[in-house]
Amino acid sequence: MNEKLAAIMKLRKAIEEDLEKMGKLRRRKKTEKERTRFVPKYIKTATLKISQIRNVRDIDAQDYDAPDVSVTSELKKAALKVEVARRIVLQAIIHLLNEEYDEVSRLLMDMDDPSILYNAWEAELFSKGMTSSKAFELAVKTAAHPQALLFLSEVLIFQHEIYSHAHKILSVYANEADDARVKFLLAMYSGDKKEAGDRLSEMVRKGMYKSATPLYAFLHLLETGEKSGKIESFRNYLKARKETPCFAAALTYHKVQMGEKKDLCEVTQKYPFCKFACAMKAFEELKEGDMPNIETLDEVSKARLCITIAIAEGNESKAGECIEKLLKSFGSFKIALGISTYKDIPFKGLDTLSNLRVPKIIEVHEKFDLLEAMRNYAKSMDISLNNVDFYIFLPNIEYMRLVFGWRVCSRFY
Repeated sequence: MNEKLAAIMKLRKAIEEDLEKMGKLRRRKKTEKERTRFVPKYIKTATLKISQIRNVRDIDAQDYDAPDVSVTSELKKAALKVEVARRIVLQAIIHLLNEEYDEVSRLLMDMDDPSILYNAWEAELFSKGMTSSKAFELAVKTAAHPQALLFLSEVLIFQHEIYSHAHKILSVYANEADDARVKFLLAMYSGDKKEAGDRLSEMVRKGMYKSATPLYAFLHLLETGEKSGKIESFRNYLKARKETPCFAAALTYHKVQMGEKKDLCEVTQKYPFCKFACAMKAFEELKEGDMPNIETLDEVSKARLCITIAIAEGNESKAGECIEKLLKSFGSFKIALGISTYKDIPFKGLDTLSNLRVPKIIEVHEKFDLLEAMRNYAKSMDISLNNVDFYIFLPNIEYMRLVFGWRVCSRFY
């Protein structure tokens, strides 16, 4: 057994134990509610090198913001001019983009190239037939082929939301494939801005993901807080292509940072599958004292807001349950307690770390009682509990989802 496969197998038991505890080991059930397929209204001719396309990741690498209708149009034209084997691959991708998942599996049942089989694997994921156990088996069967590792991380992120393990798998993949883009996104997820900047520069040198690089550069500038004329040029690039969900969400993120929140409703209505935008909207609503619809959120954002609501209600048990969910997703994390800059705010845990005075950092563990910790902090500082606030240190999970992009989000959620 090769070294990388041994490392993956070592993780399998730990992951499946965590999934069993979370009740997520079984495959996700298909929902009965009708799902509206996302069809962009803008038109743009896709720019693709057909000979280099084996799956949807290859399409995104070449033309990230090309709408599906333009991509399928180009693939259909190309399918008429290539040999049978290539035509089958292109037809499978067309069916995948059209959400005709049974056809994808039928066409590729005799294929053995993991880069091509990725389409069938995703079809099974999108139709809610994939499990973590099966994704692990694919990794074993392909001797931990980079594409199988990439897919395994996709299952852990979207199907199970276990980011600590997905991070380990993606790190193995990124090193094996020497993928500067994934290394950049992992660095952004971990908050390593210097490493992210180095990998972003590498992407530019190699000409990787040219149509998405302005998005990555824009987000990097926002996270570093750098005041630069570059941010305006990147913003204009994204604004000209704001029909692309990730671009629209990034622009909205910037506006929210600047205190402008009016676009949140429009973006979440237009792109209901964008969990990043839905979370932004929910957090801003709670800041205003309005109760958001947390059922539209990913499990991490839902747990974070549940902690805030539970603390406001004095519900120690509920807060503890939500903290346990975060521990399962991330393995470990920290919470800062401090004196709130604002007195008598209705909901705690929504402010920035910089607004907490005299912060105390606590490593969170199982059975952690946040409300009790806040009481103890208030007593030690000789202040009212109402003046104590908290901040949860968590990686930004959106950078994990960005490894796969809007075409996956629009089909999975």
